[in-house]
Amino acid sequence: MSFDPNLRGIYPGLSIERYLDIERTRISHLKEMARSALHYSYRLKAAKKSASLELGKTSHMAVLEPERFEAEFVVWDERTESGSVRPRRGKDWDAFCDAHRDKTIVLADEYAFACSIRDAVRRKRVASKYLDAGYAEVTTIWDDVETGRKCKGRIDWVTNVENCDAIVGIKTTRDGDFRKFSNQAADLLYHLQWAFYYDGYATATGREPRVVEIVVESAPPHDVVVYIVPADVIERGREHYRELLAKLGECERANAWPGRADRELLFQLPAYMSRDEDNDVSDLDLEA
Repeated sequence: MSFDPNLRGIYPGLSIERYLDIERTRISHLKEMARSALHYSYRLKAAKKSASLELGKTSHMAVLEPERFEAEFVVWDERTESGSVRPRRGKDWDAFCDAHRDKTIVLADEYAFACSIRDAVRRKRVASKYLDAGYAEVTTIWDDVETGRKCKGRIDWVTNVENCDAIVGIKTTRDGDFRKFSNQAADLLYHLQWAFYYDGYATATGREPRVVEIVVESAPPHDVVVYIVPADVIERGREHYRELLAKLGECERANAWPGRADRELLFQLPAYMSRDEDNDVSDLDLEA
């Protein structure tokens, strides 16, 4: 069944298939405009898949929907009792697939990783308090109040904590340290996503939510850090994503999708590599 694109609001439980069928702008595509219009145009037509993305989806379900995770996933153990490897082909593999047609097959190490992430988050009270009650994978549909752009989002988790609505994200990272994660957030434009989802939720419901990111380190012991995203970061993200929405509108009207540059550029090394003449070691008197 198709989804009426003229509807507005929040929709817990909407399947990913129906979500993808809704013809509205989503943040994962819009971020490509920060690279170039050419990248956006390509991404709009090509599905983005990777092993890390698929593993991330598995971990998300394990954390946010543990009962569904246990019901929908089945493990293909590549190792036999003798230690040999069973390939994902041949009659054993085909028989396994036939026996589990209604499930998603994962490898034993993928399953163990998802369970480890789930357990780490659920053990940490500062994180798990946001997951005690709420809704997973909440579709939000709205029109941007400034540009009029028809937008959609799929929020990891929506809840209410301390009498305040909260939209919660789950992200894995190599290092949850504030400085390193903030660099990752800037590089991957997380602030655009936070602002986009904040504005979508506020527009759809009339309520301003708290924005929370639960960050889990991907390597053991899977330390967990919970970050509250403040208003100034939301505002920076809002300014940026609306610039991209405006740029997108211009490209659509002109039906032109340029790359990063159509002229020669002067190459420069990054600022941190520029020489500081005051600290040039060639000027030091090493004999003193």
